[in-house]
Amino acid sequence: MKKIIALILLLCLTALPASFAAVSSTPQEAEISARMKEDISMLLDKLVGVGKSKVFINIEGEMVSKSKSESGTPEEDIVSLPGYSSVNILEKTNDFIKKQKGEAEQTSEFKITKITTSLVLDNTIIQTKANTIKLLVSDIMRLDAKRGDSITLLRADMLPWWKSFMDSQDNRKIILIAAIATLILAIIAIIAYGLASNLFRTIIDYARISAMNSRGDMGPIGGGAGGMQQLSERGGGPGGDN
Repeated sequence: MKKIIALILLLCLTALPASFAAVSSTPQEAEISARMKEDISMLLDKLVGVGKSKVFINIEGEMVSKSKSESGTPEEDIVSLPGYSSVNILEKTNDFIKKQKGEAEQTSEFKITKITTSLVLDNTIIQTKANTIKLLVSDIMRLDAKRGDSITLLRADMLPWWKSFMDSQDNRKIILIAAIATLILAIIAIIAYGLASNLFRTIIDYARISAMNSRGDMGPIGGGAGGMQQLSERGGGPGGDN
């Protein structure tokens, strides 16, 4: 029963991004949500493994008017984790914000007003580690409860990466084409092996027949010489009776 409930929650969360996209009033919200999701997903794959986590992020914001352009760039989130080298977690997100600041006259600027995050981790991950990951993600995303930000941690039985790979229709087509190509190559290899075996057998048979013919040709000559020798010893040769 618990697994069924967890599966239903996971399916509901999968449908959330489409709902978020429909509610978003600006392209900036959808763009930052997608980039932030990509950054956090890459981090989670390194921490718990591929296919053992999912993250859903909804960004709400507004355009704020500015009297002049502002200099400076967002601070980079450099995080050092045990067993991992220091990495810039929100690299793609910061690149997008820098690009937005550098292109326009800065008469207006997008300001994030609320971040809603749902984090789904596989049940095989121990609860202590799951809580640590939740705090880490919250810190990296700079969630602020006073602003209305929130992060929810859910547990579910995640599909292995190879099952997720097989669920994709495009991947199924690739696997089918690869299987057909492998079958064709196997048939060609079997035919080539059969032809090579027949050719090799023919060569051996020809060599054997040639050897037998050579022995047959030498047999009468040796027999004739032996007969002449016997006739000489018995005196039965020509003129022997005389």
